[in-house]
Amino acid sequence: DNGDENSYYNETPGGNLNLFLQYKNTTGTAEYNMLWPDDEVTKGTMTETVINETTHIVELSFTPLYQFRSAPGDGTWGTATNTTDDLYSWNFKIEVTTSSGDVTWVKDEFGVYRYCELSISSGVSASALPGHRASTSLGALTITYKVNAPYKLNVTTNETLERVGGGDSISRNYINVTGGDITGEDSLNDGVAYIKGSETSYHDIHNDGTQESINDVQYHCDIPFGTLSGVYSSKLYYTLSLKTS
Repeated sequence: DNGDENSYYNETPGGNLNLFLQYKNTTGTAEYNMLWPDDEVTKGTMTETVINETTHIVELSFTPLYQFRSAPGDGTWGTATNTTDDLYSWNFKIEVTTSSGDVTWVKDEFGVYRYCELSISSGVSASALPGHRASTSLGALTITYKVNAPYKLNVTTNETLERVGGGDSISRNYINVTGGDITGEDSLNDGVAYIKGSETSYHDIHNDGTQESINDVQYHCDIPFGTLSGVYSSKLYYTLSLKTS
């Protein structure tokens, strides 16, 4: 319900904010159709138990995938039946139309917990002379992640890149990051750069697909004059965090 209860059902074929499962039997042969979405949910099986001529029990199963929108609720759960009165929940409506045109329906809600997953393809490297900029190659790094809520992705590093064998170091003040949601460059002089989202805002949830990837992130080091030649290294730490409401 996206935090409000002005609920509409299947108004448009949405992504992972809307699903439409259909049981259809107009010919004597039952069908189970998933009209939408197409890749955020796996359609399961249908079972139909005939109790008598006027009563059937129909079960339609489905499996939410990694980016199926989280719905943590509002901390309470109402006890009223046949209503949608809990914020931040998935609302559902089961509607049955008979061959004679009679319609009956029931409404309720369910929740989905938060999920995230992050993988980094490899480390990165670059080289240049003192007084010049060393930049990692575009496309050398792929960040793959799965999220089911608004999110932010940041990178941090140690205060200095240390020379292998000792004798010198380069401050992270000389390192800048480009790519992702970053406009221009973001310096690591404060210890953190936001690749997706920002310190005060979250990147919007993705409305389709089962995972996302970024391959335009680059690191740039402006090597100070007088820096000793050699190999300098530091660790990069990536953090993927989700909005909790």
